[in-house]
Amino acid sequence: STDGRWVARIRWMPAARAFCARRAMSSSIGRASTALNAARGTIIAPIAATDLRHHRIPNWLVLALAAGTLAALAVHPGLLLPGLAAAAAVGAGLLLLNLAGGMGMGDVKLAVACALAWGVHGVGITLLALGLGFVLSLPVALSRMRSGRGRERIPMGPSILTGSVLTLIWSLI
Repeated sequence: STDGRWVARIRWMPAARAFCARRAMSSSIGRASTALNAARGTIIAPIAATDLRHHRIPNWLVLALAAGTLAALAVHPGLLLPGLAAAAAVGAGLLLLNLAGGMGMGDVKLAVACALAWGVHGVGITLLALGLGFVLSLPVALSRMRSGRGRERIPMGPSILTGSVLTLIWSLI
């Protein structure tokens, strides 16, 4: 089952947060990213686990993630506008994908909440994180297609979150 592989990926995230904290304190973006990762780190594992188990991402978890991210961005007002712009752009694009039936609305809302943090680092990081989230979901999609279960829903939340964490770590190195 793919559930075990996702759980294994979730377990390394505390180490990733500690790495970010040590590397990121040299600039205002670094300090904001450290605060973002601390706020996000406590909520991403329950989001991923719930999506894997129930194929749903509860609104209250996404709202908590977005609120924590916005609170961290509010400390540095200059970072708020890029985060909001990225969230709006990602939301508009993924809403179209949702309307076409290609993605669940919970995944769209999760990506918008994550885009608040991606936008702080620029358009390139935003596109990289979003693209990586899709790429990381490909193995699950391909294995389901191979087994004749290609029309089943894919829990993209863990992929979006893993892509987000990896990209934000990479942006701080």
